[in-house]
Formats: sequence, structure tokens, C-alpha cells
Amino acid sequence: MRSQRRLVSPFSEVSLQPNTFIGGVSPFITTASNLASRLGILATDIPYFAIVGDDVEAKITATYSFNWRDEPDLPDSLSYYIDLGARCTYNSGWTGFYKITRVELTGCTDIEVRYAAINSSGSPVLNSIKLAALAHAGNQKFQCYSNSVLKELHLPNCITFGSSPSTLDGVFSNIPVDCKVYLPSSAQTSNGGVPDPDVQYLIDRGCDVRFITNNTAPNAITNLSIGTKYATGLQLNFTPPSSVNTIEFYECYANGVKKNNISASGGYITGLQPNTPYNIIVKAVDIYYNKSEFSNSVNDTTSATYVIPTANISNYYRFNDDLTDSVGTNNGTGTAINYAAGKSGNAASFNGTTSNISFTQMLQAIPSQSISCFVKSNENSRQQRIFGLSNGAGTPFLMLRIGTSLNRIECNVYDASPQVFIGTNYYDITLWNHIVVTMVNNNNWKVYVNGNLVATRVLGYYVVITGGNRLGSDRNGGTTVSLNGQIDGVATWNKELSQVEISEIYSKQNAGEELI
Repeated sequence: MRSQRRLVSPFSEVSLQPNTFIGGVSPFITTASNLASRLGILATDIPYFAIVGDDVEAKITATYSFNWRDEPDLPDSLSYYIDLGARCTYNSGWTGFYKITRVELTGCTDIEVRYAAINSSGSPVLNSIKLAALAHAGNQKFQCYSNSVLKELHLPNCITFGSSPSTLDGVFSNIPVDCKVYLPSSAQTSNGGVPDPDVQYLIDRGCDVRFITNNTAPNAITNLSIGTKYATGLQLNFTPPSSVNTIEFYECYANGVKKNNISASGGYITGLQPNTPYNIIVKAVDIYYNKSEFSNSVNDTTSATYVIPTANISNYYRFNDDLTDSVGTNNGTGTAINYAAGKSGNAASFNGTTSNISFTQMLQAIPSQSISCFVKSNENSRQQRIFGLSNGAGTPFLMLRIGTSLNRIECNVYDASPQVFIGTNYYDITLWNHIVVTMVNNNNWKVYVNGNLVATRVLGYYVVITGGNRLGSDRNGGTTVSLNGQIDGVATWNKELSQVEISEIYSKQNAGEELI
């Protein structure tokens, strides 16, 4: 195992505070010298360098331009790139970077971003782009494919768009309607008192366009404390600070590295390791993306054991050579099922044609519930069902599938009329992936993949399902979409699982342990 060096925040030596965080690259960027050579600067321009798991962090003092596409090992590895020191002045863009989720370049004045957040030919899981210094967005600069998962586009100083303030130049295309786009207040009137047509495109599309009218940051949290402790998360309690603008969320940092956002006191910082000491700090962020200073810091250690809400498990299938329900009495009936090594003991193995497991009932007539499982496919060239649930009248109700597009995970819900609930885009479906769907009547339905929330959508009721419930095929046992792969550790829950509970469930099963 590679050594891990983590800074404690606030940093003991301000001069060595890291300003650059790069995800997924420590297997091949192992020293300051190696990073410097890639950036075209001197090793002495990086006075601090540390490996943190698969990631690296550094203090960089020189400015540089970075053509990512000249680095052949980055596209399949880079998971985020954050430059808080305004060191990177130009970036070549990230088309073809399949794992990158976040880009924040505070000093970048020019960037090639065309097709920014896309499908298998682009950057399919990129959800956040922050370019604080970009003053002009050229033609076709921010074009996405229709299945983009981009959630925030932060351009607080971008004052001109395209070739002319009076023409539609295709600066933006297919930006998701739930994407938050932050623009300066001047963008409201840059076209003779009205928005540039490229900005109006975003408004007409229904995107959450936020014109920054006030740059006053919230005050800092002063009484951060730790509440309930899990193996992978810590509850954060505090008094909300005063703020001129409405506070929208709080950024949570562990040992100087951002982990996740929470909406209020009582939320959990997640993505932590069991029985590990952490230094925790938080920033408040308002609706215009103004950030407070760091809160007071607190130190605590995560639980040594996973905390699983086992009392809320309705059904659980280990698939260790049988289809027995280990909690209830809803045993499965298998057709052409074999067993092979899975995540926890054995897993049910499906042959891609005739295999399926049927159940009398999978969901319940209760206000909220969840279903979770691990799945792995032997191929990615066709659509395959993980499970298909029917309302008993022949109409599919909840369907989880992979492979409609290559390496895609989708959850389809039929609520009055067919609806594609979510396409979660690129995952290597030939590896084990953990999937959770949480359901609340007439409220939020959510999909999590490998412990991470990937989609939320408000949907209507669900019904008690008493027939046509199958794993590994569609509800009728059809063979054209049968799974060629394995399913393991299926559980149904009589509640909406929380983010931290899902993190615990995923981490425990991913470590090869049964839930019960």
C-alpha cells in the first residue's frame, strides 16, 4: 500500500498549504519532480507534495499552461483537478477523460472545453466546472451531449459570449435543465439592456441561471462539533452563520480535502475510512457561490465497525448456493441459475439467455423503501436487466438495467406514462458496481452508484407488486435482455436509506462482508 500523508487543517505551516488537488493520479505521479515535468515548471516550484490514497496534493508557486491531452495516462485515471492558487492559466480541455468529475481552475483565462460533459466520447461523469477567471466564452465553448450530468457551471467573471452580444453563437448547448449556471450581473443586460442570446438560450431552456448581484460572503461557522459517528461518515453540528445572501449548502473537508456538501447542520461528511482520525472543517456557500472562511476545526475518529440499519432490512439474499431470503420468507425461484465467487461469498450467476430469479413480491405498501444490490456484467454491448418489477397488470413499474448505451446504468420508472428516470452514464459495468434505489411516495426517488448519489427525481406513487418480479431479466422472463453476469447481496429496506447509511452498506459489502 502506498504511504498516505495527510495535512491537518488549519495548516501548521501556512507557506506550505496545498493549492492544487489532483485525483486518481498517484499511481504514476509519485514525486514533485514528476509533476513538475508534466507542468513544464521546476521541481523547486513545488515546495510541498503529498500522496493521499489515489490522489495527490501540492503547493505550486509558478504559473503554467497544461495540455492534458499530451499526457496519455490521464484520460483513464484523472478524477478531479482543482487549482485554488490560480497557477494554471490555460488548459486544453478534457474531452475523452472518462473519470473526471470536477474541474476548478481559478486562474485559467482560456480553455478548450467544447463538448464538456458528455457520453462515451467525452467526459461522461463531469458534473462541476468552475472557471473564476474566464472573461470570454467563445463559440461552441460549452457544448454538451443530451445525456450530460453537468450540475454546476461557475463563470462569475464571464462578461462576453460568442462573436457578438446580439447573435446566438452556440456558446452553450444541451446544458442540463437542472444545472446551476453562475454568471455576473452584467450578463443580464449585455445586449442593449437584455441578455446576450447565448445567455437567453440558457434561460429559455430552463436552466437555473444565477446572476451574481452580491459578492458578500457568509460569516464563518464558529461552533462546529461532531455528533453521531459512522465508519465512513461523521455527523456535523453547528449554528448556521449569518449571511447577507441565503446560504445554500456547506462544503465539508477532511484533512484539507473536500469530501461532499451538506444542506444543513446535522448532515454527514462521508467518504471516510473506518477507525481513522480526521480533522474536519466546513465552509458556508451562498446562492451566488460566495464562500465563507473555514470554520473552527474539530478532530475525531470514525467508528471501527460499520453501522448498518439491519432492523430495516425486509428481505436479504446472500446467494450462497441458494435463493433463500435470510430475513423474511420471500424466497426466490431460479431458472438456469448457477453460483460463482461474488462480493460476499458466492453470487447468483446468469447466462444471458434463459436465467432469471422470480419473486412473489419485492416492494411494499409503505411510505418509503429502498432496494440495493451489487451487479457485474460479462459484456457491455447490449441492454441487460438487473431487475424488472411489475404492478401485476403486465405494466413494468420499476426497472434497473445496464448497457442501453455502452457502460451505462439506468433506472426506469413507469409512473402513469413511461419515464426514463436516470441514465447515470459511464461506469465500467464489467466490474462490480453497487446500486441503490430509494423511493418515497410522491416525493424524491434517488439512485446511488458505489455509495454516491447520482440522481434525484420527484415521482408519484408506487404500488404493491405481486407478480412479475424478476432479477436478471425483464418482468416476463424475456431472453433478449437477460443479464450475462452476476448479482449479489440483494436487500430490500422498509425505509429511505440516507447517504451515510448507503455509504456504510456499500463499504461493508465492498469489503467482502455480508450485511447480516
